[in-house]
Amino acid sequence: MQLIYILLILSVALAVIKVAIMALLIVFGIGLLIATVKHPGAAIGFMLMMTTVSLVEAHPWAAGAGLIATAICATASKPS
Repeated sequence: MQLIYILLILSVALAVIKVAIMALLIVFGIGLLIATVKHPGAAIGFMLMMTTVSLVEAHPWAAGAGLIATAICATASKPS
């Protein structure tokens, strides 16, 4: 019986962690949307960089092209 209680507590704890992670993802998405509206060049550069980082291991040539695109975007979005 005690094992059932432990499993029940663990499942509730995992459900709470899942809800917390989903809330953080929603907050991150809203923040990224606000950043895209306020600073589109920097936000697009950030998204390009994150895409490039995710490609490094699986597709190194595509990651190289992504680094070039990120550098171009970062250079173009600098205020003069």
